[in-house]
Amino acid sequence: MDISVIGINHHTASVDVREAFAMGGLTEQLLQELRTDPVFSEVIVLDTCNRTEVYFVSQMPQKALDRLLRRIARLKGKDAIQETSAFYRHDGRAAVEHLLHVAAGLDSQIIGEHQILGQIKNAYRLASAQRTAGFLLNKLMHCAFRVGKRAKSETDIGRGSTNVAQAAVDLSQQVFSSLVGKSAMLVGAGQTGELAAKALVRCGVAEVIVANRSIEKAKTVATE
Repeated sequence: MDISVIGINHHTASVDVREAFAMGGLTEQLLQELRTDPVFSEVIVLDTCNRTEVYFVSQMPQKALDRLLRRIARLKGKDAIQETSAFYRHDGRAAVEHLLHVAAGLDSQIIGEHQILGQIKNAYRLASAQRTAGFLLNKLMHCAFRVGKRAKSETDIGRGSTNVAQAAVDLSQQVFSSLVGKSAMLVGAGQTGELAAKALVRCGVAEVIVANRSIEKAKTVATE
């Protein structure tokens, strides 16, 4: 058996393809489904705004993508994705190296951003709770935690903006010289939107309008 990863990210797929594959609040259900699938001996799902990756241990990695797409489609009540050219699969050492690049912030939209390491830890916690992370993935994840921590503490990789939201606000300050007293509209109230809202307020923005598909989530972010 070997470690593999299947996924898409901002390098390989457009937003609409990433959204079709993204799990949102369904990651736990997907883990439960994959736990009963003989193709997957161990599995962890890393789902962020810019990537959805499934790390797994299998004797049949060539069958994994088809199984994943079918199960995700069933959970989301949609047709399975047919065009798979945006997906990548790495096996063995290449899969390990890929995760270490992700954990160090080298594969992020903003190089060196720190948020990804916490997201990897959350993915591992969820898989552990669902008992889908076994010996090999446990070893892999703890190695990734060490690498991500060393990249942050021993290098200058995260010296600039540490996430997409902060980078966007920093750029806005360059365009407008100052954001103090300005009004801003936030499109989307996900995790990145929350970070952007907080960064805008820290810069002195007087009013933040939140636009989102779910009004409840918009209200939550606006209230915070």
